[in-house]
Order: sequence, then C-alpha cells, then structure tokens
Amino acid sequence: MRRPSPCRRGLTLVELLLASAGAALVAAAALAVLGVAQYGEEDAHDYRTLVASRKAAHARLTASLRECRQVLAFGADYMVLWRSDLDGDDTPDLLELRRLSYDAAADTITLYDADPSATDVSYALTDNFQTVTDGLITAGTMTGRTWVTEVDAFTPTLDDATAADAAVVVLTLRITPGAFDDWLVVESRLRTDEGSS
Repeated sequence: MRRPSPCRRGLTLVELLLASAGAALVAAAALAVLGVAQYGEEDAHDYRTLVASRKAAHARLTASLRECRQVLAFGADYMVLWRSDLDGDDTPDLLELRRLSYDAAADTITLYDADPSATDVSYALTDNFQTVTDGLITAGTMTGRTWVTEVDAFTPTLDDATAADAAVVVLTLRITPGAFDDWLVVESRLRTDEGSS
C-alpha cells in the first residue's frame, strides 16, 4: 500500500473558505475606496457648479437691476422695472420695460424685455404693470431669457413700501445645483436720478 506523499497534500475545505472570504474582503475594501473617490469627485463637481452658478447669477441680476430707474410693479415672484426714459417723455414705454419673474415649478428666474421690433406704446405710471406685462408676455411682445437656473427660493424686497419710491432693490435667492446649495443676496441701487434736472 502506498502512502500519500506529504508534498502532494491538497487544500482543505476550511482553507478554501478562508481564502475566498479574504478575497471578498479585499474586493469590498477596493470597491468602498472607489465609491468614496467617486462621491468625492461628484461633490467637487457640484461645488464647482454652485460657485459658477452663483457668480453668473450675481453678475446677471446686478447688471439687470443697475441700469433701471424705477420699480413699476412688485410681488413675491416678479418685479416690473422701468429701464430708462429713452425718449425723454417721462412716461414708461413698451421698449423701456423689463420684467424679472421667478417660476417655482421650473426653479428659474426669467428676464423679459420687449422685442426691439415691436411698435412702441406709452403707458401711464398709474397702470397695473403686472397685468400689462402678463399680456405682453402672453402675446409674445415681451420675450424671455432664462437668467438663473436651479433656484429653489426667491424673495425680492425694496427699501420703500411704495414700489415707485424705492431706490434699492434686494433679491435673495437660494441656488441648488446638485448636492450643495447657497444663498445669494443681490443688492442694487436704481438710477432714480435719471432725467432729473
């Protein structure tokens, strides 16, 4: 009868199970490290997007407000502005109107200006400019450009209870691109002295 040689001994079932468990632990650790790296890269991307969105929103909104002379109408999700008295008649005309509107469903702020080819119309300062601009937007006479995206909160405020007497406009909004969010406050002084002698 032949004896088994000590060199030809095979692996036992316990040894195989231990080797498999060790390999599984190493694979799980490698996947966890890769997952953390991926989440870290996604967070860095979201943060870079937030910073870029914030800068663009601040620049666009500040420029949109700074060139205006008067608030004509004001509400929780919109603001109608008189850009400037281009024809010097001391009344707002169609081509001098601007509207900022917040759409909570779409998380956007849209800037509306009159189509430059539209026939100019004069309005009285006592007109209801919310209704006027609603009609102009519906008719396509005022066209909109999405000015800020991923906005999930928006609060416009004025430095005076009477919109027409306001000299400073403050827009407070929260931008949320991805995993991060940030509050942005845009404060701008209107050109209220335009046209005064």
